[in-house]
Amino acid sequence: MKMWMFGMTAVLIIGAAVMAGCIDEVVDPDLDFAVMDVMTNSTSPNPESVRADDGYEFLYVKVRIGNENRDTDLTVGPKTFSVDDNGTTEVRGKFLASMDLRKVDSIRVYPDSEKMVWVIFEVPRDSGMLYIRYRGTLDEPLERKLPDY
Repeated sequence: MKMWMFGMTAVLIIGAAVMAGCIDEVVDPDLDFAVMDVMTNSTSPNPESVRADDGYEFLYVKVRIGNENRDTDLTVGPKTFSVDDNGTTEVRGKFLASMDLRKVDSIRVYPDSEKMVWVIFEVPRDSGMLYIRYRGTLDEPLERKLPDY
């Protein structure tokens, strides 16, 4: 009896893990994003503007997010994006900001529409971030658009 319960629990756990991956692929297969602008700043967006830690700077990346799904809304938060130097340094998003640089928690992109948002990362000063990635899969190059520190 215990062995049977253990087996059923294992099947449920494996099934849930597989379904989570499948749902993730089904929810946003038609997401599109493009880098529109890149800038740096020593402070985070308003209203709670904070200074970057010593040796760090805030990297602001303006992104156009398109939801080409017909039936599914897409909610995007800052941690779904990351920047990396194609090597050892990967930094997850810290803030999202609207076009007037006011902090927002997340944005919702409705079916067959697109929105522009700033994704803010706290990166080491003098680092060369080459790519921005969405959930570690879709990526866009930053190398030509990255400002000099």
